[in-house]
Amino acid sequence: MKTILVLCLMAVPAAFQEVPTGCVTLKSAHSHKYLVTASPYDKDRRNVAFFGEKQNWIVNQFGSMNDEYTIMHESSKEYLYTAKYTASGGQKVFTWTPKELVRNGIWQIKRSGNGFSIYNSQYKQCLKAVSDLGSVHTEAQKSCDGDLFKWKMFKC
Repeated sequence: MKTILVLCLMAVPAAFQEVPTGCVTLKSAHSHKYLVTASPYDKDRRNVAFFGEKQNWIVNQFGSMNDEYTIMHESSKEYLYTAKYTASGGQKVFTWTPKELVRNGIWQIKRSGNGFSIYNSQYKQCLKAVSDLGSVHTEAQKSCDGDLFKWKMFKC
C-alpha cells in the first residue's frame, strides 16, 4: 500500500507537465496551425506566422527564473521577439536575424489548461495567433487565458 502511495505521489508532478525544452513544435490551440518563420520583413527581422506545416523551435531556460525562456528557430538560429512595432491585432512578433538575444526575446511560458501560455517578459503581453490574419502578435491581457493565447508544445 505504501509503495502504491509513493508511486502515485511521484506521478503527480508529471500530470502538471513541465515546459518542454529543447527541440519543440508550437501549435496554436485556436487555429491548429504551427508557429513558423516566413519571409524577411527587413534586413534585421523575419515575419512570424502560423501555418499548416510545422517548423522546429529550440526552447531554453533563461537565467535563474524558472519560468523564463528563449525561443529560437531551429534552422535559422533566430530568436523570437516582440517588436515595438504595432500592427492590427497587437504588437508584431518577428525573429531577429542578427541571431543574438535581445531583452524583448525573453518569454515566460506557463501551463494553461491543456496547453501553454507564452508571455513576453519585456512588454508584458501574451503571444497570440491572430485568427483572421494568419500572423502572430502579442497583446496586453490580464491573463493569457483563451484559445487565441494558448499554444501546444510537442517535442521534436
